[in-house]
Amino acid sequence: MIPYVHDRLGKWGEWSMARADGGACYMAAQLRYEEHVGGASSFEAASVILANSPALEMEMGVARLRQAEPLLGELVISFYRDDAGCKAEGIADVNRCSVRTLWYRIDKAHVWLLDWLNGRAIGEDETGVRAVWNEWVAKQPRVVGRAA
Repeated sequence: MIPYVHDRLGKWGEWSMARADGGACYMAAQLRYEEHVGGASSFEAASVILANSPALEMEMGVARLRQAEPLLGELVISFYRDDAGCKAEGIADVNRCSVRTLWYRIDKAHVWLLDWLNGRAIGEDETGVRAVWNEWVAKQPRVVGRAA
């Protein structure tokens, strides 16, 4: 288990559960990434963007994990958000695996998410980022200086 990823996922799980508060005909706040700030009347209520960017970043990472490795993504969601208060045995039963397999998959998900976070930090996350950057650099005028 990677402590850094474990802590980030734990905070993401708490944030995500706290945002799962939609009601009839309303989208959950975690899906719109806004919170309503009340005013004197409902007409003066404003929406503000959540300032919890680490949780939003982990939300993106978990979404990418679910796309790339659906089994690992569902396990991370179950372990850190949906069944966070349960013991490992209960989470393993829900996910139909042994406890050893649960920990192995959690480790594998941690490695995948750490790689994703590192790639994001150096700009390799989005497809085509390098191509666009190289295109932009190629369009810049070359400044050639002479030694005096």
